[in-house]
Formats: sequence, C-alpha cells, structure tokens
Amino acid sequence: MYMASSDNRLRHACGNRGMFAEFGIHPKRLMEMGSTQSIKETVEAGLGLTLQSNLCLRKELGLGTLKLLDVAGLPVRRNFHILIRVGDLRTRTLDVFLEALRLVTAEMNEI
Repeated sequence: MYMASSDNRLRHACGNRGMFAEFGIHPKRLMEMGSTQSIKETVEAGLGLTLQSNLCLRKELGLGTLKLLDVAGLPVRRNFHILIRVGDLRTRTLDVFLEALRLVTAEMNEI
C-alpha cells in the first residue's frame, strides 16, 4: 500500500503503486515503509494520506484517529482467493480460520 504524504512523497508498505495515479494523485517522491501499521501511524500524525482496505483501518476508524474521504471511484472492490494445497489434511484449526475469514468478508461486503 502506498501513502501520499503532505510533502508530496509516496510511502509504501505493500503493493498498489498505480492506485493513486488512477485517482489523479502523482507524488514527486517515493518513500518505502516497512508495514501497514507504520503508514497508519504516519497518517495519524498528520503527515499524509493512505489508500488501504477498510479491514486494515477498522480500529483507527472506530477510534476516530483516521477518517474516510469521499473520493469518486471508492471503495475499490477486489476478489481474494483462499488456496489450500491438494492432499493437506483439513484440521479443526484450519476450518475455524476459514470460517472466521468468511464471517469477516461477509461483514465487509455489507459496508
């Protein structure tokens, strides 16, 4: 994920460099960051903005430390897939994890 900062730099945690350009944001410089959390903390400090999933931002949005901007074209919807290696045993732990993913994604689709 990339974050455009107030000094027109782009900060990176994982993957979507082209998404800001799709919304007409063209930072002059890039800065790499090690995690989504570090980007959120930078935004909370007032140093820019970020484009991240609602799931990543639930805590901060709930606390009011970050707010959503009304931007044409958002929210962006993406499909994610769960892949399991053929032949692996389905453990109870795996089944519980898969059910938790289903519940969270169903909740996110309601937003």
